[in-house]
Amino acid sequence: MLEVNERALKQLLTGSNSYEVPLFQRNYAWRDEQVEEFKEDLDAILESNQDHFFGALVFAKKTNDVLTILDGQQRLATTLLYLAALRENLKTFTRDERIQTRISSLDGIGYMTDPVSLQKRARLTLNEQDKNAFDSMIISEAVPNNLKYASEKLLAKAYIGFKSSIASRITGSPVDETETFAKQTTDAILTKFRCVEIIAENDDYAHKIFETLNDRGLELSMADLVKNHLLSNAGAYLTEVKRAWNDAVDNVGDEPLNRFLRHLWLSSYKIVRKDELYGDLKNRFKLGTDIRDFGRKLSLESEIYKNLLGPTYAFWEDTEVVNGLKQLNVLRSEQTLVLLLAAHQRYYSGESPDNKAFKKLVTLLVNFTFRYITIMGMNPNVLERDYSELAIKLRKGEGTSESIRTKLLELYPSDTVFVASFSNKELKNNALAKHILTKINRLQLVRNGERELTVDESVINLEHVIPKNPNLEWSQFMASKDITHEDWVDRIGNMTILLGEYNRKASNKFFTQKKEMYERSSLPINEALKQFAEFGKDQINSRQKEMADLANDIWKI
Repeated sequence: MLEVNERALKQLLTGSNSYEVPLFQRNYAWRDEQVEEFKEDLDAILESNQDHFFGALVFAKKTNDVLTILDGQQRLATTLLYLAALRENLKTFTRDERIQTRISSLDGIGYMTDPVSLQKRARLTLNEQDKNAFDSMIISEAVPNNLKYASEKLLAKAYIGFKSSIASRITGSPVDETETFAKQTTDAILTKFRCVEIIAENDDYAHKIFETLNDRGLELSMADLVKNHLLSNAGAYLTEVKRAWNDAVDNVGDEPLNRFLRHLWLSSYKIVRKDELYGDLKNRFKLGTDIRDFGRKLSLESEIYKNLLGPTYAFWEDTEVVNGLKQLNVLRSEQTLVLLLAAHQRYYSGESPDNKAFKKLVTLLVNFTFRYITIMGMNPNVLERDYSELAIKLRKGEGTSESIRTKLLELYPSDTVFVASFSNKELKNNALAKHILTKINRLQLVRNGERELTVDESVINLEHVIPKNPNLEWSQFMASKDITHEDWVDRIGNMTILLGEYNRKASNKFFTQKKEMYERSSLPINEALKQFAEFGKDQINSRQKEMADLANDIWKI
């Protein structure tokens, strides 16, 4: 069932053999660390002239000359990118016959040319997502414009990095030295990189090897395994499921795909740990029709997920919903996505969508999240089970926004506890601080009867009264008042917001000089600052207590 051989890469990368990455394989994933390790290994060979173990490469036979690659595509793709980068650098020396021959030799490693049609085909065919970008670099020596996927960008980054590294070695060198470098480098890669070639005789055995490799510790993500299961068991629905998977990747991206899959699972089926999801999915979806239906669900709900994370009016057609979702994103509460996915399915499906109920739930989650997580600092992970159970009930038509509110009230911090916690809160996240201060200022405007005045968070400036980089006068003042800078600089009471009156050059000046900015401000949040003769502990505490009372009125459920 297995054919095992010890090989030099030359035996794999010359001749008529070509390689394909199967549908279920992961995208290109090597980052700077792995690419640097590859270069270090190559440099070590060039210095020592000793063999280096390249690792095991696992294949399954497709035809006599075509093998599907089950393990090793990252290493093989990176090797071919390096050789393509070497070839491109050599083209500045094309007048030399030896260099021209070297370029032709490297062409034959990277791609194969049909003798009749003269059509070029990369020796390694990556998956559908990465194929075009990789082919362009290997065959055309060009990085495509408008790269869409994270994996394509990683391919381009490795290729561009290799070109730069090689150029630094040969630019300005005599042609003889350049040819020697090219010869030694090519020899090191083709003859000194040694591997174990393992070939499985059929695809069924290949799928088993793929999962076994993961069990033995290779870094395959949960999404890789899910993709493997869905595509290898889709049967007659393979094309549709493949398209649905690509839709999901297009909607949420490569890296967030694992998170989306788990959130969808919690929202639709049951609470599972990350390491349990794949096994649960395998047991739940075995038949082609079930896998087809789940593929359709992936396609549909990944679009919802995308628009929960990046809400626009074009999708939601409701400014309040868009603003509420943006607030949840500022609060960084990803657990709410579990509930919101279900809420969209409940309230937006059918002929009569109930966007009022959805809007009510968004507001409820914003206010609860702000109290429970942002200010109280409670662990958001403990909410997963509750949110999963509530989401599943919503999908079954058993829950409502009011029943969710009742459940959240069991965890809801009281006004007294909330105000006390807010009164001492520090914030190091500037975007969050700006959001909170803007909301407080907006309530003050309303209470002052100035509803027509609005403050857009995108045009305001966050100001630390005691600056992050205090000057000498501030340092002397804090020493005289026993103020430890790091204990007070990130307190909410030490922060404010400004519009056009903000002067970055003045932001580090002493309080009596900075007051000119505050006095020019029309925002009610700055009124108290205009009255202070100095600014220290007492002033921070009094401002923050006043803000806490206002926040208690804003963020209620």
